[in-house]
Amino acid sequence: MEGFQPVSLFALLAVLGLAIRDLATRHVPKAIHSDQLAASAFAAITFAALALGAVLGQKFVMPSAMQWLQFAGCMAVGVGGYALLVAATRVGEASALAPYRYARLVFALILAIIIFGERPDWLTLTGALVIVGSGAYAMWRETQLRHRKLQDAGFRSARD
Repeated sequence: MEGFQPVSLFALLAVLGLAIRDLATRHVPKAIHSDQLAASAFAAITFAALALGAVLGQKFVMPSAMQWLQFAGCMAVGVGGYALLVAATRVGEASALAPYRYARLVFALILAIIIFGERPDWLTLTGALVIVGSGAYAMWRETQLRHRKLQDAGFRSARD
């Protein structure tokens, strides 16, 4: 805990922002396509990054041809993936999408280890386990309640 800094609370603020984003996404009119939402979100991030760089006094460094290619690939995959996430959020149930959100955490840890050479400490791994475990329990519990409601309504499950 000696490494804790109040700026770390921005992570909590980010999670709150993600929850608000997901709730707002459900209320976006159907006439606005998911690709439009994804592209505008990435454009906003790009402009915010440029503004933040200017405020912090960062000098612009012209990327190499390979870096431009990597950037284009990241943008294509990122916008495509985000468009699919937006589409799923708009039409799917939160309980059906939850496993993919938790899988993101696991993949982020794996990529951090493989690509960035990070070694998460026990506190990070414990926190990730609590998050994934509580999500898995909530999904399991929701399935049990849904199964019980169906049985009470007179429906039989495939297991019966």
